[in-house]
Amino acid sequence: MKYALFCERCGARIVVAGQVGNDAANATAQHLRAEHPDLMPADRRPDFATLLGYVRVRMTNGGT
Repeated sequence: MKYALFCERCGARIVVAGQVGNDAANATAQHLRAEHPDLMPADRRPDFATLLGYVRVRMTNGGT
C-alpha cells in the first residue's frame, strides 16, 4: 500500500510514498515554501503534525 499526499490549498499531488515519514514531510514543506510562501515562509521549521494539517492523505495502490 502506498499513500498519496495532496495539498489542501491547490490540490497538487506532493508525493506518493510507502509511508508518511520524514521524506513526505520534507516534500510537503518544500511544496508549501515554493507554491504557498504565505503559509510556509523560508525561515519557518514546522513540526510533522503542522505539515499534515496542510495535506490530504489517500491510500493508493498505484502512483495516482
